[in-house]
Amino acid sequence: MVSRYATSSYSRHILITSLLPLGHLSHSDLTYFLARARVALREDASLIFVKENVCEDGPGGKAVEYLDEEDSSLTR
Repeated sequence: MVSRYATSSYSRHILITSLLPLGHLSHSDLTYFLARARVALREDASLIFVKENVCEDGPGGKAVEYLDEEDSSLTR
């Protein structure tokens, strides 16, 4: 979760972690989350750490997505 105080200089984070829930976000929601997370980080030596399941590239390096019908997660 992004801090509601992200615009305050005293409350910026040095690390934001996401362990697997991003697969439940749409592309636009994921982009929005990462943009908000970036704003919440300190300007010096900050990280966003993401642990997700990933798919292999398709033929010719084409992006592949897999939607799991059981849990509605999207593997990118």
